[in-house]
Order: sequence, then C-alpha cells, then structure tokens
Amino acid sequence: QYYFPLNGESLDRMQEAADLFVGAHDFRNFCKMDIENVTNYQRRVLSVCVREMPGGVAEFSVTGTAFLWHQVRNMVAVLLLVGAGLEKPSIVTDLLDIDKNPRKPIYEPANESGLVLFDCGFEALPFAPRLPPPPAGQTGAALAGLLAGRGWEPDQNMQGEIALSASAASITGTSGSCSSSHALEAAASAVPAASSPSPTATPTPGPILPMPAPTPAIISAAGPLLQSWGEARRMAAVQACLATAALAGCPAEQVRAREKYTPLLRRACAPSFEEKVESLDAKKRRKGDIVAPADDEGDE
Repeated sequence: QYYFPLNGESLDRMQEAADLFVGAHDFRNFCKMDIENVTNYQRRVLSVCVREMPGGVAEFSVTGTAFLWHQVRNMVAVLLLVGAGLEKPSIVTDLLDIDKNPRKPIYEPANESGLVLFDCGFEALPFAPRLPPPPAGQTGAALAGLLAGRGWEPDQNMQGEIALSASAASITGTSGSCSSSHALEAAASAVPAASSPSPTATPTPGPILPMPAPTPAIISAAGPLLQSWGEARRMAAVQACLATAALAGCPAEQVRAREKYTPLLRRACAPSFEEKVESLDAKKRRKGDIVAPADDEGDE
C-alpha cells in the first residue's frame, strides 16, 4: 500500500491507469534494475485499487506475486503524473511495452515514506495468511476510522475486514478490483481453491481468522506507534500553517504552472537492460573476472 496527500489529483484517472498494471508484464521501466542479481523482470500484478481516505490523503493498494526493487514507488510516481493530468493513462501501456520503449525514461520514484508492506502470504504454510489474497483495497474500515479521528475501535465486522486484508501480497491469486462490503461478506464463507486459479478468474479470499487477543508485546509496540502518529499529525498541521502563509495571494495552481513539465516519452532515458549487461561484462573483463573468448582466426 502507498499513501499520498491529495493535491487535486483525479483518482478516477489514476485508477484507469492502475488497472493497466494488472496481469503479467515486464516491469523494467517501473523499477531500479539490479542486473547483477535479476535478469527476469516479468512480474504478475493481481489487483490494484486507488481510493480516497479521510484526512486529505489517498491510498494506492496493489497485490502481486512478487515485486522488483522500487517497483511500487515507480508505479505510484507515474500514477501521480496521470492523476495530475500531466500524462495520459495510456502511458502505463507505453512503458510496459518493452519492444516499443526498451529504455526507462528518467524520473524520480515516489517518496519512500508513503510505502507500507502490509502483509505477505505463502502457499502451504499454515501460519501465513489465506490464499488467494483478497482484491487490493480491502484494508479499509479500521484504518479509515483512525484517519477520521474516531480511534481504533474495530467491531466484529471490522475485525473480519482486517483479517481479510492480511494477505496483501502472496504467491498465488488472480486479478481483481476494489471490492464492496458485499464482496467482503461473500468472502467470509469462501474457501481457497487447492490449485492456482486462471488469470481471468475472480479472486476468492480465504476464511476470516479471528483477531488475536492483545499481548503485552503488541500493546508495547502500539504505544510508540500511536505517539509517532500523533507527532506526525502535529507536524502536518504546522506544515499546513506555514504553507498557507507562504501561498497567501499565490494559489498553488499558479506555483505548479511555473514548473515546466517534460512528458516521460520525451525525456532522456537510462541504458537498456542489454546495454547495462554489456557494460557490466566489459567492466568484469577489465577486472579479469571474465575471460575474453579466444579468437580462432589466423590459426591455419
């Protein structure tokens, strides 16, 4: 999950673009390539959801079988450009087309402070969350209550919703979309299939597990987190006050209008995967780690 402050972005446009991530794609244009350890950049996204949360923030949720280095932050960076009207939703399709765009345009990933790995699930492990995972965006009620200032008071239904959201990223699953409370009710009686479902099937969350009783360790960890959250809210209020004073008589739209924007497909690009591999091999040959192939010409 990734949380970001709302600054007039169109969440509908962001959802339209995010839906294009669902499925198996080559995400080399949405990650920081680690060519020494990773050669396969194909990853499967199971479901995505972009929605507004209380308190002037929004949430991007994504479930998948695995993620690359900085993949989610790069996905969010492009979605924010789409939400701001600087890029069309089709930019996602363009960047996923490696034949058409083998080199990643240079752009900054979204700030790391908004990223949360909510949970992981593993097949055939009894202590792991249920499989397949529920669609992205089912973490809602308890978190929304906190952001709205109602405090942490999950009732029985909210406990079920929290339990359902516990399998945010897993080994098996299918594509999906934001779900309603009706989907949550239906999921309560569902049992995960023994085999992996087809890519076009609707995800079926596993049975709801009861919320564990608070232990001293949980209570001890919750205190500092709540204190940190209170400090963050105080700093947010201070920053809002300062920004309001700085922008007096100068609307934020005018500030943004002064920033020149270069479309992603017109920007300078990083080297392609093949070019990076060739450069790495050349570096290793210079260090003597790779023996250059023998030249057979002239042996006769």
